[in-house]
Amino acid sequence: MNSELQKRMKALAGDLEGPLGPRPLDQVLRRHLDLFEDLRRGGARWPQIAHATAAAGVRRADGGTVSADHLRGTISRLLKAQARSLPVAPLSALDILRISLDLGGGQASAGH
Repeated sequence: MNSELQKRMKALAGDLEGPLGPRPLDQVLRRHLDLFEDLRRGGARWPQIAHATAAAGVRRADGGTVSADHLRGTISRLLKAQARSLPVAPLSALDILRISLDLGGGQASAGH
């Protein structure tokens, strides 16, 4: 793993410790979604990512390591929630025209 990814993993592990004690894992993972997206885009598999997080010191509240299945499920759920919260840009008049032409078989009718 390159030094930049190691720094990001250490930052993830460091964020688990809050001023009043451990922070919830889901909350910390949410802050580092870009790290997991970058790892997956780079071809890392979930077992590899789980191993890297464990090596960086990321632990569950009970002290155990975070499994690949737990990471995969949590990151998937967080990404879906993030996608739902993103604003949707309004369609332009050109987009609406394209959609209407596509729905009408690709041809505008002269009488309508």
